[in-house]
Amino acid sequence: MLDRTFSRQGVVKGNALQTFLKRQLSAKTFDELKIPLIVVATDLFTGETIELAQQDLPMSIGASCAVPGVFHPVLLHDRYLIDGGASNPVPVEIAKKYGAEMIIAIDVSEKLPSSQPSHLFGIAKRGVEIMYRKFVEMSLLHADVSIRMEFQDVGMFSDHLNTEVYEHGRQKMIDKLPEIKKRLSNHNVD
Repeated sequence: MLDRTFSRQGVVKGNALQTFLKRQLSAKTFDELKIPLIVVATDLFTGETIELAQQDLPMSIGASCAVPGVFHPVLLHDRYLIDGGASNPVPVEIAKKYGAEMIIAIDVSEKLPSSQPSHLFGIAKRGVEIMYRKFVEMSLLHADVSIRMEFQDVGMFSDHLNTEVYEHGRQKMIDKLPEIKKRLSNHNVD
């Protein structure tokens, strides 16, 4: 399903993702959604976090999923946009800005790799991974409930682990349900 190109902008154009989203989503615009949605992307040139909540839903989701180096940036609203995680991996403050009463933040990022870096690029990559983890941790502090998946050595293209990843996430959510219910009951009392 991936449309590989191996160009200077990324390995995957993202056209197949757009086609899939257009076929699978009954809503084509944000206005057609029953539950309000804000999609977060990153402006490739300014680094600014961009909140998308208008017009083309599949294009906005595609922009939010455009992992740098993997997917081509998406041209939308006269900006080249990439994955929102580049500037805001867990956008808790955006949820607060739009009036969320209770925020359950789910961190799906991996733990640091179990292997020790052994060369220049591996050490540089580890430095970026450490910065990203710290950025995620800072964002999670502002959520009412945080759920960390804590995947180890599960990459973006580990499709053979989909069932295990699903079960892992399901169990993490079950484990957090008592805390969520307690917070909800306290919230309803206030």
